[in-house]
This record gives sequence, C-alpha cells and structure tokens, in this order.
Amino acid sequence: MNKIVLLLSVITIMGCTPEFYSPNRVNIPELSKKKDFKISVAKGYIDFEAQTAYAITNHFGLMCNYANISSRTSDTNFELGGGRLLEIGGGYFVKKEHLIFENYATIGRGSFFNRAEFINSTIEDEDGKLDADFSKLGVQSTLTFQHDLLSVSGGLRFTNIQYTNITGNMYSGSQNLREFLNLNSNYNFLEPVFQIGIGFKHVRFNVQYQKSFNLNQNDYYNYNKVNYSAGIQLSFPAIKSKKKDEIKPI
Repeated sequence: MNKIVLLLSVITIMGCTPEFYSPNRVNIPELSKKKDFKISVAKGYIDFEAQTAYAITNHFGLMCNYANISSRTSDTNFELGGGRLLEIGGGYFVKKEHLIFENYATIGRGSFFNRAEFINSTIEDEDGKLDADFSKLGVQSTLTFQHDLLSVSGGLRFTNIQYTNITGNMYSGSQNLREFLNLNSNYNFLEPVFQIGIGFKHVRFNVQYQKSFNLNQNDYYNYNKVNYSAGIQLSFPAIKSKKKDEIKPI
C-alpha cells in the first residue's frame, strides 16, 4: 500500500488511493493581552505539531506553526513518505469578559517525498517516486469561550495550496501523479474547526477536530477530509509590574 505524505501544516497519507492534502492543526492561542505567550504541542493524524503565539500589543499577535511526519510500513519498516511544514502569521484579537475573538493570516512553506515499496513493472517510466515543494496561505477566524477550567472554541479557516518543483514518476492507475499536479497545482479549502480545552490557568489539555472542503472540483484530486489531534498548551500570561506608589515602604 502506497502513502503520499503532504504537509501543508500540511501532510498527506496515501492508502490504496493517493491523497494530496491533509490539513494541519489550527492554532487557537487564546491571547488576551500584551505579552501573553503560548506554546502548544500535539499529536494525531499528523505525527507531531508544535505551535507558538505571542501578543506584541493588547490586540495584535504573532504565531508560528511547525508540523512533521514520517510514514513507514509496519512489517518491513519501509519509509513510504515524509514531509514538513513551517508557517508564520499575525493578526488581531480582542477579549470581552469570557469571550476571545481572534483573526490571523498565515504564510508557510513545506516539502514532501513519497516512495512506493513496490513498482508496477507494466508501466515503462514508473519509478515509484513523487517529490514536491508547496506554499500555503491561510486566513482564520475563531471564537473562544474561556473559563477557569474550560475553554471551547469554534472557527473557520480558508487555505490556499500551491505545489511547485514537482518531480518523480509515480502512478495511480494510468495517471502520472507528477503530470497531474503540474497541470493542477493550485487548490483552495474551507476548514471549520472545533476545539475543547480542559485544565488550569497555565496548563490545558485540548482536543481538536476539523473538516476540510475542497473548493476546486477535480476527479483525480484525493485529500484527507478530516483531521483530529490531542495536545497540551502551556500559557505564560503577561506579568504586570507594580507602580512605585503601589509599593509599600518597610
């Protein structure tokens, strides 16, 4: 069974039918004020993801996301595919009592490789390889209800994927996947997301579930429509310094 891995915080896994895209986790940092700093790590459909966010003002934040995967067969340990993604972004957030509204735009670059363990000898130029780079653009909006021990988030992300530097001659049936991606290299997705976090002020465990809807209709483009993950988020809230007149003399 072949697997194609495409990271776009992005990664694809290929079963009997190749898949060209799987959505990476949506970073929902829940920033509330200047100098808030969040670190998250997660594992799920994608092997490993790390996310950070920092509030540079009371309403503007920066974020950075990383995702990585390697897929091997269980019996022979043959590496079927792998890939990675790094993206950065920034945007606006506002907190009103227990509600946090966040809007971010992201840009990322990544690459993937795929290797077939068995090559179809009936196809002359089949080499069982597919390699490509890709760029990823995203715009996301999320709304979070945050309480002392619980946070619930919902949102929507728009994602654009552009494949470049595509090489190799891997086939799906009679279709050369390199030729297919070169002719159909740009795709758009709408991705609703739902997340629940449970824990304390500085440490929360969370689970995230998201769907992905391809806006470009194409019979040969196969992708993963669902992503799920579990992770932990560490929070480092801004520390307010005391004013001189608030310091009591000894």
